[in-house]
Amino acid sequence: MGTPPTVYLLHGDDEHGIAQFIQNKLLARLGEESNAQMNTTRLEGGRFTFGELENAVRASPFLAARRVVILQNPLVHLKRKEEQRKFTALLEQIPPTTALVIAETRLLKGSHWLLKWARSREGTVMVRAVQLPKGAALAAWIRARAKEQGGKFTPEAAAYLATLVADDTRRAANEVDKLLAYVNFSRAVEVDDVAALTPAADQGDVFKMVDAIGNRNGKVALEMLHQLLAEREPLSLFGMIVRQFRLLLLTKEMQAANTPPQQMAAALKTRDFVVRKLLGQARNFDLATLEAIYERLAEIDEEIKTGKVEAEIALDTLIAGLAG
Repeated sequence: MGTPPTVYLLHGDDEHGIAQFIQNKLLARLGEESNAQMNTTRLEGGRFTFGELENAVRASPFLAARRVVILQNPLVHLKRKEEQRKFTALLEQIPPTTALVIAETRLLKGSHWLLKWARSREGTVMVRAVQLPKGAALAAWIRARAKEQGGKFTPEAAAYLATLVADDTRRAANEVDKLLAYVNFSRAVEVDDVAALTPAADQGDVFKMVDAIGNRNGKVALEMLHQLLAEREPLSLFGMIVRQFRLLLLTKEMQAANTPPQQMAAALKTRDFVVRKLLGQARNFDLATLEAIYERLAEIDEEIKTGKVEAEIALDTLIAGLAG
């Protein structure tokens, strides 16, 4: 087995992924938590001095083969060529008993000066881009995380959770752990489990948009739609709108049957405060209108899947029509 790198350059927007790499690949190898703490130094990029960094990387490990030094976001403060040369010269002198992690929570371009230096130090420097998985990649990440934890997600449940956590892997990891505990690791997590326990990151915005539709405020409804489209894929947003109107239709039907709100929450597998919001929104629509909307959503779904219309155009037309 060869000599491990002395410098680990981790860059990208997935802060949770970077933290997991540091924990699983480096800190876990230092032994018990108390021993790991004694052999770990963390420096903030905005506060460290070259003297502090040099002292940290040259310190000897205590009852461990290596020590780990984590330097968070230093590059924004290394603007001058002289500072950059001093920094890389220090990196080249790190002893093999130290692993220095440079954690940059932004993606570096291939022409970046530190990447150029890293390419010239093959064998002593490891470079990894750690970017947030999106869409299908995030759904695959969720299923892989569940498998690591000893559980399982159905593909549909993983895809649905991916739409709710808004590309936040830290939140996704927490939700995976919570949902696996909810099913007691005895079966695969299903869509209904996710719907029951995981609120959407932007559920409040979807509620506002539906409120605007119900109040026939087309301007606000379209503004909310475009804000959501700037952050989400049209298909995932369409799925949330379908779900919202399905809940409204069911709420209206149960309201007509004089179902108590607590029983509604149980039947819809949602929380009491969500039922209160649904009841408020349901007042803006009669049952026939909600049934017609839901039928139209089913038609749009078919049109999108068969390529007859682009999802974004379909949503624009739908919202304009409903709120007009």
